[in-house]
Amino acid sequence: MARYSCSYFVGISPHQTGFLYDDILSLGEFEIIKRRPDVLLLSEVPNDALFPQLVKVELFIHPPTSSELQIDLLVKNHELPLRTNNRCRQFFQSIHQIITNNYQGQSLTRITA
Repeated sequence: MARYSCSYFVGISPHQTGFLYDDILSLGEFEIIKRRPDVLLLSEVPNDALFPQLVKVELFIHPPTSSELQIDLLVKNHELPLRTNNRCRQFFQSIHQIITNNYQGQSLTRITA
């Protein structure tokens, strides 16, 4: 099973999460399992990819402290990660780029697990 995860610490308020969610949804055809201000759970709709390659995305936004917001990202599928540039990793990198672009110009720290 391929799994890619990381946490982000952003020096802002959580008001931009709606834009962040919309940008992530634009990456592909996803079924929204849960969408709330603090969580986004997505499952990729079957298309031309094989079933084990279908991606699931979990994005958790913790309650903000006085100075920062924590975002946890997990992208996974049932594909064995035999190649470093597999489908799951490509989605993970795309979502990382969206998060980086969304919070550009603000304090952003990434911790990879």
